[in-house]
Amino acid sequence: MIFNIGVKGTKETIEIDSGLIPDDISNYVYQKGLEALIGRGRTKLGKVADYKSVDAFVAEATAIAMKQYDEMKAGKTRMVGGTKKAKGADAAVQTEMLRIAKLYAKDQVRAAGNIKVSKVSAAEWTRAAKAYIEQDSEYFRKVAEANLSAAKEVKPTAEVDLSFIKEDPKAIARAKAAADKKASAKSAEAKGKTPPPAKKGKAQPHANH
Repeated sequence: MIFNIGVKGTKETIEIDSGLIPDDISNYVYQKGLEALIGRGRTKLGKVADYKSVDAFVAEATAIAMKQYDEMKAGKTRMVGGTKKAKGADAAVQTEMLRIAKLYAKDQVRAAGNIKVSKVSAAEWTRAAKAYIEQDSEYFRKVAEANLSAAKEVKPTAEVDLSFIKEDPKAIARAKAAADKKASAKSAEAKGKTPPPAKKGKAQPHANH
């Protein structure tokens, strides 16, 4: 994939082909990017001293991080700058196009017999696949769409007993901590809007006119 990355402090951008970056560096970049996105939403977190305990602070910080992760999985992460990602069906088609093109590239290399497929990096296969797609995107799109359409008609026949699935205690604790904080904030807000009770005292005598 090609990214146009801004040069800090300038209005210039440089073009970066992710397929040319070695896997270990790509993983590092991905790690740092995830850390930045997971770190969003902490502006209202406050300091440890604002909480009843360190555990309460940690629970809230973790709940915020998990919310960011959930938004990523749901495709709701707010994207600022860069290129917009494909959505819905087109995203699925593009993913399938890349998969098919990788398989095609591997078949070509196997046929040539000069290089062992297993010794080529994933980044190199991605680069090769994108090169094929650029040369004949219509072909790979048609194959991808046909594959996805056929897959919709196929349904699993296996029955699996899912009674073994249990709720994660940590997830339950995070949700409870977040709910308790929300309820506490609402309660505090409600109390702030309630007028203070009238002070009790001796009745003042009315002036006689």
